[in-house]
Amino acid sequence: QNVPFVGRPKATRRWKYQGDPWAGDGIWSNLDTYANLDWTNDACEVSQTAKAFLLGCSTSLWQTRASVLGGDRIVYRELSVDNNYVANSDVTSSHLTHVKQFWQDVDQYGNATDTLTEYFETDSSGLLQQTPVYSQSSINVYDPVPTGNWYLGRLGCSSVTTERVSPEGVADSVTRTTSFEYRSTTGLLRREEVNPVFDNFPGSCSQSQEGLVVTDYGHDDFGNVTSTT
Repeated sequence: QNVPFVGRPKATRRWKYQGDPWAGDGIWSNLDTYANLDWTNDACEVSQTAKAFLLGCSTSLWQTRASVLGGDRIVYRELSVDNNYVANSDVTSSHLTHVKQFWQDVDQYGNATDTLTEYFETDSSGLLQQTPVYSQSSINVYDPVPTGNWYLGRLGCSSVTTERVSPEGVADSVTRTTSFEYRSTTGLLRREEVNPVFDNFPGSCSQSQEGLVVTDYGHDDFGNVTSTT
């Protein structure tokens, strides 16, 4: 059975109003939520009046995918865009300052397998730059769900890459990769290895690399961590 899109807004706009519509003075804010807005229409491209100006605007694109049980049972936010505005000196209008964009893909259990977060800024003339000043991407590989035990969402390997761009336009990036091992009897985390080699195909972590940091975890009968080595 397919799952309907219920209660998932596609666009939210945050306004700041100059002057209360009933009393005729003061400053107040309002929140608009649109559940049926067509994604092809840019909800953030709206007219600002002397009485109201935008403080923020968020748009979302929702998708479905087949779950392990079959059918489009998983509904997830594939893309979201957050526009941020700052009031102008006249305090009757605002201008765009930066945009945050987030994208993800999920597996048949709803776990995020690939993510990308990007931040864009405007230049001195107010134009939005096409190159992000900051981005972070991740590739996540999850352990198979063991037969008879619903141990869900257990990361087997995760690689996170962060990139920053300096004011001079020079990009600098760093990647952190972590692998995880779990106890077969309880499903609890047994070992964590930071900075092992990551192979995107087939998506697994090797066991050797210079500078590898290994942490082993011990637990009591209640699942509390009792030791780390």
